Amino acid sequence: MNSDKRAEREQHRAWLRECIARCRAEVARYEKAVERRPNTYRPRLAEAQHTLGKFYWWRHTPASYRTALRLFTQALRNYDSYRGRRDLTLNRLTLMSDLQQLSLRLDDDRAEEVLLGLLSAYESMAAAAPLVYGEDVASTLWQLGNLHADARRFGEAERMYLRALDKHAEFDGEDPHRYRPATAQCRRSLGRLYEEMHDDARAEEAYLASAAILRELCEDPFERCNHLRSLARTLVLLADLCERRGACGEAARYRTEAEALEAERGA
Repeated sequence: MNSDKRAEREQHRAWLRECIARCRAEVARYEKAVERRPNTYRPRLAEAQHTLGKFYWWRHTPASYRTALRLFTQALRNYDSYRGRRDLTLNRLTLMSDLQQLSLRLDDDRAEEVLLGLLSAYESMAAAAPLVYGEDVASTLWQLGNLHADARRFGEAERMYLRALDKHAEFDGEDPHRYRPATAQCRRSLGRLYEEMHDDARAEEAYLASAAILRELCEDPFERCNHLRSLARTLVLLADLCERRGACGEAARYRTEAEALEAERGA
Protein backbone atom coordinates (compact mmCIF):
# COMPACT_ATOMS: atom_id res chain seq x y z
CA MET A 1 0.00 0.00 0.00
CA ASN A 2 1.51 3.34 -1.03
CA SER A 3 1.76 6.36 1.26
CA ASP A 4 -1.21 8.16 -0.33
CA LYS A 5 -3.46 5.17 0.25
CA ARG A 6 -2.28 4.82 3.85
CA ALA A 7 -2.91 8.51 4.51
CA GLU A 8 -6.38 8.28 2.97
CA ARG A 9 -7.18 5.24 5.08
CA GLU A 10 -5.99 6.89 8.28
CA GLN A 11 -7.98 10.02 7.45
CA HIS A 12 -11.10 7.88 7.05
CA ARG A 13 -10.45 6.15 10.39
CA ALA A 14 -9.96 9.48 12.12
CA TRP A 15 -13.21 10.75 10.64
CA LEU A 16 -15.04 7.64 11.86
CA ARG A 17 -13.57 8.02 15.37
CA GLU A 18 -14.73 11.63 15.48
CA CYS A 19 -18.24 10.73 14.25
CA ILE A 20 -18.54 7.87 16.74
CA ALA A 21 -17.44 10.05 19.64
CA ARG A 22 -19.93 12.75 18.70
CA CYS A 23 -22.80 10.27 18.26
CA ARG A 24 -22.01 8.46 21.50
CA ALA A 25 -22.27 11.75 23.36
CA GLU A 26 -25.58 12.45 21.63
CA VAL A 27 -26.94 9.00 22.56
CA ALA A 28 -25.90 9.51 26.20
CA ARG A 29 -27.62 12.91 26.27
CA TYR A 30 -30.87 11.51 24.89
CA GLU A 31 -30.77 8.51 27.23
CA LYS A 32 -30.89 10.92 30.17
CA ALA A 33 -33.54 13.10 28.53
CA VAL A 34 -35.82 10.12 27.86
CA GLU A 35 -36.20 9.59 31.60
CA ARG A 36 -37.79 13.04 31.90
CA ARG A 37 -39.76 13.31 28.66
CA PRO A 38 -40.02 9.92 26.91
CA ASN A 39 -42.44 10.91 24.14
CA THR A 40 -40.28 13.87 23.17
CA TYR A 41 -36.87 12.24 23.25
CA ARG A 42 -37.41 8.53 22.51
CA PRO A 43 -37.57 9.03 18.71
CA ARG A 44 -34.44 11.20 18.86
CA LEU A 45 -32.67 8.54 20.90
CA ALA A 46 -33.64 5.89 18.34
CA GLU A 47 -32.38 8.07 15.47
CA ALA A 48 -29.09 8.70 17.29
CA GLN A 49 -28.64 4.97 18.01
CA HIS A 50 -29.35 4.14 14.38
CA THR A 51 -26.79 6.70 13.18
CA LEU A 52 -24.17 5.52 15.67
CA GLY A 53 -24.77 1.93 14.59
CA LYS A 54 -24.09 2.86 10.97
CA PHE A 55 -20.77 4.46 11.87
CA TYR A 56 -19.73 1.27 13.68
CA TRP A 57 -20.89 -0.77 10.67
CA TRP A 58 -18.57 1.26 8.44
CA ARG A 59 -15.59 0.12 10.47
CA HIS A 60 -16.09 -3.29 8.85
CA THR A 61 -14.82 -5.56 11.62
CA PRO A 62 -16.68 -8.48 13.27
CA ALA A 63 -16.74 -6.60 16.58
CA SER A 64 -18.10 -3.43 14.99
CA TYR A 65 -20.85 -5.41 13.24
CA ARG A 66 -21.93 -6.81 16.61
CA THR A 67 -21.95 -3.29 18.09
CA ALA A 68 -24.01 -2.03 15.15
CA LEU A 69 -26.47 -4.88 15.68
CA ARG A 70 -26.84 -4.00 19.37
CA LEU A 71 -27.47 -0.33 18.57
CA PHE A 72 -29.91 -1.08 15.75
CA THR A 73 -31.82 -3.46 18.03
CA GLN A 74 -32.01 -0.82 20.76
CA ALA A 75 -33.20 1.76 18.24
CA LEU A 76 -35.94 -0.56 16.98
CA ARG A 77 -37.12 -1.19 20.54
CA ASN A 78 -37.30 2.56 21.11
CA TYR A 79 -39.34 3.08 17.96
CA ASP A 80 -41.66 0.24 18.96
CA SER A 81 -42.22 1.62 22.46
CA TYR A 82 -42.90 5.20 21.32
CA ARG A 83 -46.46 6.31 22.14
CA GLY A 84 -46.44 9.90 20.86
CA ARG A 85 -48.09 11.46 17.83
CA ARG A 86 -45.16 11.46 15.37
CA ASP A 87 -45.44 9.08 12.42
CA LEU A 88 -42.21 7.08 12.61
CA THR A 89 -43.10 4.50 9.95
CA LEU A 90 -40.40 5.62 7.51
CA ASN A 91 -37.72 5.78 10.23
CA ARG A 92 -38.65 2.27 11.36
CA LEU A 93 -38.66 0.85 7.82
CA THR A 94 -35.26 2.40 7.06
CA LEU A 95 -33.84 0.85 10.23
CA MET A 96 -35.36 -2.54 9.40
CA SER A 97 -33.84 -2.39 5.91
CA ASP A 98 -30.43 -1.64 7.44
CA LEU A 99 -30.86 -4.55 9.85
CA GLN A 100 -31.61 -6.82 6.90
CA GLN A 101 -28.44 -5.69 5.12
CA LEU A 102 -26.35 -5.96 8.28
CA SER A 103 -27.48 -9.57 8.73
CA LEU A 104 -25.34 -10.46 5.68
CA ARG A 105 -22.26 -9.52 7.72
CA LEU A 106 -23.14 -11.53 10.82
CA ASP A 107 -22.49 -15.14 11.76
CA ASP A 108 -25.27 -17.57 10.87
CA ASP A 109 -26.91 -17.74 14.31
CA ARG A 110 -27.12 -13.96 14.73
CA ALA A 111 -28.21 -13.48 11.14
CA GLU A 112 -31.02 -16.01 11.53
CA GLU A 113 -32.18 -14.35 14.75
CA VAL A 114 -32.25 -10.94 13.06
CA LEU A 115 -34.08 -12.20 9.97
CA LEU A 116 -36.67 -14.14 11.96
CA GLY A 117 -37.36 -11.02 14.03
CA LEU A 118 -37.75 -8.94 10.87
CA LEU A 119 -39.97 -11.59 9.30
CA SER A 120 -42.31 -11.49 12.29
CA ALA A 121 -42.47 -7.68 12.12
CA TYR A 122 -43.08 -7.58 8.36
CA GLU A 123 -45.77 -10.28 8.60
CA SER A 124 -47.62 -8.22 11.23
CA MET A 125 -47.41 -5.15 9.00
CA ALA A 126 -48.47 -7.13 5.92
CA ALA A 127 -51.56 -8.40 7.71
CA ALA A 128 -52.83 -4.81 7.72
CA ALA A 129 -51.37 -3.71 4.36
CA PRO A 130 -50.51 -6.78 2.23
CA LEU A 131 -49.68 -4.91 -0.98
CA VAL A 132 -47.36 -2.53 0.88
CA TYR A 133 -45.38 -5.03 2.97
CA GLY A 134 -45.90 -8.38 1.23
CA GLU A 135 -42.75 -7.77 -0.81
CA ASP A 136 -40.72 -7.34 2.40
CA VAL A 137 -42.09 -10.62 3.75
CA ALA A 138 -41.12 -12.45 0.55
CA SER A 139 -37.66 -10.86 0.46
CA THR A 140 -36.94 -11.84 4.06
CA LEU A 141 -38.11 -15.42 3.46
CA TRP A 142 -35.82 -15.61 0.41
CA GLN A 143 -32.89 -14.29 2.45
CA LEU A 144 -33.57 -16.89 5.15
CA GLY A 145 -33.60 -19.52 2.41
CA ASN A 146 -30.17 -18.35 1.24
CA LEU A 147 -28.86 -18.46 4.80
CA HIS A 148 -30.07 -22.03 5.31
CA ALA A 149 -28.79 -23.12 1.89
CA ASP A 150 -25.31 -21.77 2.68
CA ALA A 151 -25.40 -23.70 5.96
CA ARG A 152 -26.51 -26.82 4.00
CA ARG A 153 -29.78 -26.97 5.92
CA PHE A 154 -31.52 -27.93 2.73
CA GLY A 155 -34.96 -28.83 4.11
CA GLU A 156 -35.31 -25.48 5.88
CA ALA A 157 -33.98 -23.63 2.83
CA GLU A 158 -36.56 -25.28 0.57
CA ARG A 159 -39.34 -24.43 3.01
CA MET A 160 -38.34 -20.76 3.08
CA TYR A 161 -38.02 -20.51 -0.71
CA LEU A 162 -41.44 -22.10 -1.22
CA ARG A 163 -43.01 -19.77 1.35
CA ALA A 164 -41.42 -16.83 -0.46
CA LEU A 165 -42.89 -18.01 -3.77
CA ASP A 166 -46.32 -18.44 -2.17
CA LYS A 167 -46.10 -14.87 -0.89
CA HIS A 168 -44.99 -13.57 -4.30
CA ALA A 169 -48.02 -15.24 -5.88
CA GLU A 170 -50.26 -12.98 -3.80
CA PHE A 171 -49.08 -9.75 -5.44
CA ASP A 172 -47.05 -10.59 -8.57
CA GLY A 173 -49.84 -9.60 -10.90
CA GLU A 174 -50.16 -6.10 -9.45
CA ASP A 175 -46.99 -4.82 -11.13
CA PRO A 176 -45.09 -7.56 -13.03
CA HIS A 177 -41.98 -5.54 -13.82
CA ARG A 178 -41.61 -4.57 -10.18
CA TYR A 179 -42.36 -7.90 -8.52
CA ARG A 180 -41.75 -10.75 -10.94
CA PRO A 181 -37.96 -10.33 -11.26
CA ALA A 182 -37.71 -11.30 -7.58
CA THR A 183 -39.95 -14.31 -8.25
CA ALA A 184 -37.61 -15.38 -11.05
CA GLN A 185 -34.62 -14.92 -8.73
CA CYS A 186 -36.28 -17.05 -6.07
CA ARG A 187 -37.02 -19.78 -8.64
CA ARG A 188 -33.36 -19.71 -9.67
CA SER A 189 -32.25 -19.98 -6.02
CA LEU A 190 -34.58 -22.95 -5.59
CA GLY A 191 -33.04 -24.55 -8.68
CA ARG A 192 -29.54 -24.19 -7.29
CA LEU A 193 -30.73 -25.69 -4.01
CA TYR A 194 -32.16 -28.71 -5.81
CA GLU A 195 -28.86 -29.13 -7.65
CA GLU A 196 -27.08 -29.21 -4.29
CA MET A 197 -29.63 -31.86 -3.21
CA HIS A 198 -28.81 -33.87 -6.41
CA ASP A 199 -32.40 -33.52 -7.61
CA ASP A 200 -31.74 -32.54 -11.23
CA ALA A 201 -35.33 -32.92 -12.39
CA ARG A 202 -36.67 -30.38 -9.92
CA ALA A 203 -33.64 -28.14 -10.48
CA GLU A 204 -34.39 -28.03 -14.21
CA GLU A 205 -38.06 -27.34 -13.52
CA ALA A 206 -37.16 -24.38 -11.28
CA TYR A 207 -34.65 -22.97 -13.81
CA LEU A 208 -37.16 -23.27 -16.65
CA ALA A 209 -39.80 -21.48 -14.56
CA SER A 210 -37.32 -18.68 -13.84
CA ALA A 211 -36.36 -18.40 -17.52
CA ALA A 212 -40.03 -18.33 -18.59
CA ILE A 213 -40.77 -15.40 -16.30
CA LEU A 214 -37.72 -13.48 -17.51
CA ARG A 215 -38.44 -14.16 -21.19
CA GLU A 216 -41.93 -12.79 -20.68
CA LEU A 217 -40.53 -9.67 -19.01
CA CYS A 218 -38.05 -9.23 -21.86
CA GLU A 219 -40.91 -8.97 -24.35
CA ASP A 220 -41.45 -5.37 -23.23
CA PRO A 221 -38.91 -3.38 -25.30
CA PHE A 222 -38.75 -0.62 -22.68
CA GLU A 223 -37.96 -3.04 -19.83
CA ARG A 224 -35.94 -5.66 -21.74
CA CYS A 225 -32.53 -4.25 -20.80
CA ASN A 226 -33.34 -4.67 -17.09
CA HIS A 227 -33.77 -8.44 -17.35
CA LEU A 228 -31.15 -9.61 -19.88
CA ARG A 229 -28.44 -10.31 -17.32
CA SER A 230 -30.71 -12.31 -15.04
CA LEU A 231 -32.06 -14.37 -17.95
CA ALA A 232 -28.53 -15.04 -19.24
CA ARG A 233 -27.47 -16.21 -15.77
CA THR A 234 -30.42 -18.61 -15.56
CA LEU A 235 -29.69 -20.00 -19.03
CA VAL A 236 -26.05 -20.64 -18.11
CA LEU A 237 -27.19 -22.62 -15.07
CA LEU A 238 -29.52 -24.61 -17.31
CA ALA A 239 -26.68 -25.24 -19.77
CA ASP A 240 -24.38 -26.45 -16.99
CA LEU A 241 -27.09 -28.77 -15.69
CA CYS A 242 -27.77 -30.20 -19.15
CA GLU A 243 -24.05 -30.75 -19.79
CA ARG A 244 -23.70 -32.67 -16.55
CA ARG A 245 -26.60 -34.89 -17.59
CA GLY A 246 -25.07 -35.46 -21.02
CA ALA A 247 -27.76 -33.47 -22.89
CA CYS A 248 -25.16 -31.61 -24.94
CA GLY A 249 -27.56 -30.36 -27.61
CA GLU A 250 -29.82 -28.65 -25.08
CA ALA A 251 -26.80 -27.29 -23.25
CA ALA A 252 -25.42 -25.75 -26.45
CA ARG A 253 -28.78 -24.14 -27.25
CA TYR A 254 -29.07 -22.54 -23.80
CA ARG A 255 -25.46 -21.38 -23.85
CA THR A 256 -25.82 -19.83 -27.31
CA GLU A 257 -28.91 -17.94 -26.18
CA ALA A 258 -27.10 -16.72 -23.04
CA GLU A 259 -24.13 -15.52 -25.09
CA ALA A 260 -26.46 -13.63 -27.46
CA LEU A 261 -28.10 -11.93 -24.49
CA GLU A 262 -24.73 -10.93 -23.05
CA ALA A 263 -23.70 -9.54 -26.43
CA GLU A 264 -26.94 -7.56 -26.57
CA ARG A 265 -26.24 -6.16 -23.09
CA GLY A 266 -22.81 -5.01 -24.19
CA ALA A 267 -23.95 -3.49 -27.47
